[in-house]
Amino acid sequence: MNKPIALVISWFGRELKGGAEQLAWQVATRLAARGHRIEVLTTCCRSFLDDWSHNHLAPGETMEEGVLVRRFPVDRRDSESFAAANNFVLSVPVADLLPGVSPFTCGTADTFIYENIKSDKLLRFIKKHSDDYHAFIFLPYLYGPILNGLPLVADKAYLQPCLHNEAYAYLPRVEELFRMAKGILYNSAGEARLARTLYGPGIQDKEVVVGVGVETAGTMQENVHQIGP
Repeated sequence: MNKPIALVISWFGRELKGGAEQLAWQVATRLAARGHRIEVLTTCCRSFLDDWSHNHLAPGETMEEGVLVRRFPVDRRDSESFAAANNFVLSVPVADLLPGVSPFTCGTADTFIYENIKSDKLLRFIKKHSDDYHAFIFLPYLYGPILNGLPLVADKAYLQPCLHNEAYAYLPRVEELFRMAKGILYNSAGEARLARTLYGPGIQDKEVVVGVGVETAGTMQENVHQIGP
């Protein structure tokens, strides 16, 4: 039997409204519907908008539209220190951001990485079961399970960054992810150009613009009902 593909994301669910979360749901369920073995490795935190230290959902395995979802509990974190680091870097004007120059101090960079949403059990599962999967897809680039999980399985890791020209993209750890990943999956040609501007031409041999799906069937009202208000 072929090994499954693991998709790693901090939050997962049909009802989530974020762009990366919807992308993850669509990719996972549509690949599963086409006969591929897909597993999602995610946390018990419900969404980006909820407390990242609170386990709203039960840990364990569930089947969601043909996808095996494995949820792992989140750990306690220093949310105040993270918020201070986050506010510090967001205070840097976009016009002042320069490729190769981190807007983070050493302290704020470490705080952003290690006081981000985190799940030690998720990371340990990825490391322990790396040989059980054909490949890992990590998305998006800026949260704890991706920043700390991708390096554990870099030789079979594909980064789908959902990259924007924002201060987080200039974090040195993010550049490391782009360089160590086996492959990079972009949603658009513009995203690929931005990545090469930020991280240089050395990544272009392992990148591909995969694009995203666009719904064409059904009425507007049906699509609005599926997505939600």
